Amino acid sequence: MFFLQFSQLKNKKVAIFANSVHCSHSLHLFLAKIANIENSSAQNRFLYYNFQSTFDDITQFKKYIMKRLKIIISSIFMLTIMLSPFLLTAQNIDTLSTSAKIDSIYNKLNSMQNMQKQMYTETRNAPLANKKYGIECNLFRLIALDEIVSFSGTFSLFDINRNAEIAFPIFYLNPKESEALTEFTLDCHYRYFLGNTQNGFYISGFSRYAYLRGTIGLNKMYFWDSTPPNNETGSENKFGIGFGIGYRIFSYKGFYWGTSVSIGRYIIGKSDKFMGYLDNDNSYIIDFELLKFGWAF
Repeated sequence: MFFLQFSQLKNKKVAIFANSVHCSHSLHLFLAKIANIENSSAQNRFLYYNFQSTFDDITQFKKYIMKRLKIIISSIFMLTIMLSPFLLTAQNIDTLSTSAKIDSIYNKLNSMQNMQKQMYTETRNAPLANKKYGIECNLFRLIALDEIVSFSGTFSLFDINRNAEIAFPIFYLNPKESEALTEFTLDCHYRYFLGNTQNGFYISGFSRYAYLRGTIGLNKMYFWDSTPPNNETGSENKFGIGFGIGYRIFSYKGFYWGTSVSIGRYIIGKSDKFMGYLDNDNSYIIDFELLKFGWAF
């Protein structure tokens, strides 16, 4: 009876031990053989208690490992809480850095787009790219003035400087009256366009040669004076300089139009010598062009 109870007790302990440490099938068989021997020898009992001691050691070891794991997990959790502000700050810095990079890329794209538009505009706005010369004429003077022989024209060079125009305006006037003043002027204008192409607004500097021939007498309002004019004729060569501003519209087909205002002064030659009014016998040069049309080729 004693050996039966002892055997049942040993079976329960062995079963608990085997299930706790998850021993192999062979270990279960070995322990069962020891538990089922009713007449266990001292050596078998020694082995059993030795395994029982090992089971207690393993249990203690498991408790120790679980305790350490709890400590490690708690430490990691606390460390995460402590470092979370720094991690968020680093994330914000990285976000700001990314936003700044996106803004930089966006600005570069806008700059490239504006540059492309400017290049396209400059390329499209180049009607004189393949043209070297131009001839310009004031048709109003040829058609409207029947009793006066008058001509106003310009010869231009476009290929000397692609940002400028060198023009040679010519003016001739013969009123067909014996006392009237005959005028011939030849200018040289350097017209620099304010844009990047030969089109639109420009500023200019010019020089002028003038040849005048007429009746010598009081200029402008000589008829107010009591002294009558004489019939003496003469001529005068004059030279002057000045500046101006104007605007040009060129077409790709060659046709163009322009208007300008020029102001200057004669520095060589005698002024107020001939009978006349508002002509090149004055000291000052004032010209206004509006009805000149030309053809570039």
